[in-house]
Amino acid sequence: MRRFLFLFFLLFATLSSLRSQLPSGTLAPDFTATDLDGNVHVLSDYLNNGVSVVLDVSATWCGPCWSYHHSGTLSNIYNNYGPSGTGEAMVFMAEGDPVTNLACLYGPSGCVGGTQGDWVSGTPYPIIHNEGPSIANSYQISAYPTIFLISAANKKLYTNGGGGIPYNTIVNYLEYSFKMAVSSVNVTDAVCGGDGVIELTVDNGYGSLSYEWSNGATTKDVSNLDPGVYTCTITDSNGHDIETGPITVGGVFQPLSLDPGIYSPLKCNGDNDGSVAVWAYYGNGGYTYQWDDGQTDFVKLNCAAGDHYVTVTDAAGCQVEEVIYLPEPELLQASVEHDIIPCGQSQGSATITALGGTLPYTYDIGNGPQQSGVFNNLNPGVYQYTVLDNNSCSYANTFEIQAIVGPQAEATAQDSLSCVISQTTVSGEGSSTGDNITYHWTTTDGHIVSGADDINAVVNAAGTYVLTVADTLNDCESVAQVTVLSFTNAPNIAVAPANQITCNDSTSTVSATLDGDPADFNIQWTTNDGHIVSGATSLNAVVDTAGSYFIAVTSNINGCSSYDTVAVTEYFNIPSGNFQYTLVDDVFSGTASSSSPTHTYLWDFGNGQTSTEKDPVVTLGEGLFNVCLTVTNECGSDQKCQTINNSSVLTASITSNNISCFGLNNGTASVSVSGGIAPYTYLWTGPDGYTSTESTISNLASGTYTVTITDSQK
Repeated sequence: MRRFLFLFFLLFATLSSLRSQLPSGTLAPDFTATDLDGNVHVLSDYLNNGVSVVLDVSATWCGPCWSYHHSGTLSNIYNNYGPSGTGEAMVFMAEGDPVTNLACLYGPSGCVGGTQGDWVSGTPYPIIHNEGPSIANSYQISAYPTIFLISAANKKLYTNGGGGIPYNTIVNYLEYSFKMAVSSVNVTDAVCGGDGVIELTVDNGYGSLSYEWSNGATTKDVSNLDPGVYTCTITDSNGHDIETGPITVGGVFQPLSLDPGIYSPLKCNGDNDGSVAVWAYYGNGGYTYQWDDGQTDFVKLNCAAGDHYVTVTDAAGCQVEEVIYLPEPELLQASVEHDIIPCGQSQGSATITALGGTLPYTYDIGNGPQQSGVFNNLNPGVYQYTVLDNNSCSYANTFEIQAIVGPQAEATAQDSLSCVISQTTVSGEGSSTGDNITYHWTTTDGHIVSGADDINAVVNAAGTYVLTVADTLNDCESVAQVTVLSFTNAPNIAVAPANQITCNDSTSTVSATLDGDPADFNIQWTTNDGHIVSGATSLNAVVDTAGSYFIAVTSNINGCSSYDTVAVTEYFNIPSGNFQYTLVDDVFSGTASSSSPTHTYLWDFGNGQTSTEKDPVVTLGEGLFNVCLTVTNECGSDQKCQTINNSSVLTASITSNNISCFGLNNGTASVSVSGGIAPYTYLWTGPDGYTSTESTISNLASGTYTVTITDSQK
C-alpha cells in the first residue's frame, strides 16, 4: 500500500507539470464512450435532454481515488438523482490512466499498471475504460481523482481541481446551481426614451447571485434603458452561470426633445402680436401642445412680452415642458425743437429727435418720409408728425411753427374762361382790410385787364394770378394765388362714311364719334337736300334720302362747338334683261344678257321645261314655243319673251272624184296636209263664186277648184 501511495504522489506531480486542467466555467468537451456493459453514452445527449453529469476521472492505482470511490458519495448521488432516482443527473467513472488495463478495474489479478482492488463490484453507475484516457486528456486532468460537475443548463463543467467533492456540495450544484433559471422576464418599453425597464424573476441558484448585463449593469432588475437588445449573465456562489436573453426593449431611441424659439418677434413696445414656437422632434410623434393660455398649436400667437410656458406631449404620453422668453423693443418716443418765424420771413425749421424702438428711424410731417429729423422751409402752422422705426413702429404727435402775424391773403376766381365767358374777376375777398392794407395783383402767364392794385381785378387770359397783401404798419406781406382756367377746347368729333341707300337697304345711318360723355354735349344733325328719319339729336341718325348731312356738337360745359358733314348716296340696280338664241336640229341654245348685275335667271321654254342657268341648252319638240327669260335682283324682275317656230315646211295633196254623168253635180275633192303647225284652216274657191272652208268638199259641178291652206303660224 505504501508503494501505491508513492506512485500516486509521483504521478500527481508529473501531471501537474505537464498540463493545465480545464477551469470551472469551461464548456465541457463532448465525448462518446462505451461502459463495461457495452452501453454507449454521449455526453451531449444527456445535457441536451436536461440531465446533468457527474464525471469521476480516476486511476485504479490511485489511493485517494479508491477512498473517494468507496465513500459512497457518487453511489448515493447516482441512486438519488440518477435514472432510478429523480433522473436529473448521470454519474460516470472514467479510468484516466492509459497504462492500466481492463483487468485492473476488477482487482489485482491480471492487472497491468496497478490497482487498489475491485472497482466494479457494488458500483451502480457506469464505468468507462477504453475512452477514459481520451476523456482525461480532453479535460486536461492534472490530478487523480478529479470530479467534474457538468451542468445541463449551460453545458459547462465545474471542478475543485483535484480530490473528491463532498455529497452536499454536489447536491448544492444539482439542486440549486444547475436548476438556476429565469422564470419570467418583465419588459417595460422605453416609450419616452431612456425609461425602459427589465425585471427578472430568477429561481434556484446557490447562495447569493450576481448579475452582469450587456450594458454593464450589475443589478437583477435594470432601468433607465434605451430601446435595444440586452443579455444578462447570472452567476451563483458556486460559480455556475446562465445567460438570459436576448431581451428586446422597444420604444424610441431618442426621447422627446424641443427646440424653442421666437417665431415672430415683437416689433413694437407694448404689442401683443408676437409669436413663440417649439419644434418637437424624436419621441413617439403625434405631438400635442398646451400653452399657458390654452392655445394648442406648435406656435403660440398674439403674444405679449414675457415668459410663455408650453407642455408638449407625444403619442405615448411623454411630456416635456419649456419656457420661452419673448423680449420687446424699448418704447419709441420723440421730442421736437422748432423756430418762431419773425415778421418778414415766411418759413421756419424744426428738428425731431427720436429714441427707443429699433434703428434706423424715418420722419414724416405729411410730405413723405425722410431719414433726417430736420425739416426746413416750414410755413407757420400745426404739423402732425410721425416717427417710424425699422419695424414700422410709430410715434405720432404735433408741433406748431409760430410766426409774427402778417396780413391775411386770400385769392379766388369768379369763373373759368370759356367760349362764352371771355373774361372773369380774380378776387381778394377774405384778405385783411383797413387803411394800413394794400393790394397788388401780378401774373407771369396771364393778362390783367384792370384793377391790378385793387382787391378785385379783371383778367381775360388763363394763368396764375398772385395777390400781395401788405401791412404798412409792420412791413409784413402775405401772398395768395389763384389759377384761372380756360376751357376753350372744341369738342373732338369724327364722322364715319355712311352706307349707300339701295334696294336692299332703304335707310342709312350717319354716325359720329365724340370724346367724352354725350350727355355733356348738345348734338344736332341737319340736311338741306336729304331726309332725317330719326336720331337727329344723337350721334347716330337714320336717313332715307341721298344728300349732305351736317352735324353740330356744342359743349354744355364751355359752349364751344365743332362741325362736320357726311354725304349719303343711293344706288338702285333696276334689272333689264334680254336673250339671243340659236336653233339647230331642235336644240335651243340661249344666251342671256342684263344691263346690271343680276342675281338669278329663270327660263321658261313654253313646253313645261325651265332652267336657272344663264346660258341654257335644251331640246325643243316640233311646234311653236313662247320662250321667256326672267332676270331678278334685289330691285325686282324683268321678263323678255320670244316666239320660236320649230316646224317643218307646209305641204298638201288633193284627191278628187269626177262627175259621173254630164249635167250632174256629184264631184268631190279632199286635201291632205302635212308640215306646218296645226291646226290648219282651208279656203276653197271654184266656179260661179264657190267657196268652202272644209278639207273635203262634195256635190261639185264641173270646173276648177283651188284650196288655200293656212297653219296656226300663218
